[in-house]
Amino acid sequence: MEFPNQAIPTPYTAHLFPDMEKMWKKGGKSNPVLFMLALSLLLPPFSLSQGDHELGLLLSFKSSVNDPLGFLSNWNSSVPFCMWHIEIINLSVNWLSGEIPNDMASSPSLRYLNLSNNNFVGPIPNCSVSLESLDLSNNMISGEISAEIGLCWSLKTLKIPTSKSNISSLQFLTLASNDLSGQIPSEIGRLKSLNWIYIDRNHFSGKIPEEIGNLVSLNHLDLAWNNLSGQIPSSLGNLSDLHYLYLWGNKLTGWLPTPLFRLKMLTELNLS
Repeated sequence: MEFPNQAIPTPYTAHLFPDMEKMWKKGGKSNPVLFMLALSLLLPPFSLSQGDHELGLLLSFKSSVNDPLGFLSNWNSSVPFCMWHIEIINLSVNWLSGEIPNDMASSPSLRYLNLSNNNFVGPIPNCSVSLESLDLSNNMISGEISAEIGLCWSLKTLKIPTSKSNISSLQFLTLASNDLSGQIPSEIGRLKSLNWIYIDRNHFSGKIPEEIGNLVSLNHLDLAWNNLSGQIPSSLGNLSDLHYLYLWGNKLTGWLPTPLFRLKMLTELNLS
């Protein structure tokens, strides 16, 4: 996910990290070597303890990960965080590795967190109710799908596993290219606003949940390259807006359900 230049209050970003402005403007477009820290001074003032908490989260993250190219070298305790809210963090494509601290996404003012396309391992971190977008795709995140993500009520874009949740506003769910395992939870059928599901290239097993057929707004469904087994559920025939259905690279058996032939919007179907 990229954000326009005007979304970043450059003077504060440059003050915190002297090299950030030139990296952001290099080539006239966004640079992957980017840490975006959006700061709002228009919000109600908060206490020094909250500023210390947010500073602590950042320094804890820095000490927990391996940063071979030194992208986080400017992070230190000399910057006066006490008047600032952290709203946006983008550290995608920076060759970072290690485990993500469990409280990394728990800052009360954090809205966007993008750690995609790195080499992070371990479980998915907890998040705060204010978080709107979380992207951990294309890492080596492992383990079963956790129910904790259901506490992230504000999420609209989620690019990690989701499970027993009431995230009614979620539209895009991407879990692709990680090492996630276990079954796809039936509770996914509660996410009625979903338009896209990409959970390809993981290690999910078991049957495709019938409840996916409840997602009548769905137009992209990619479950390819997992260890899914059993029959293709006939409930997928309820997805009248479905354009793309990718199920190849699994261990599915049985006949193609007749209701799939009634999907008039379907333009691509791959079962090979």
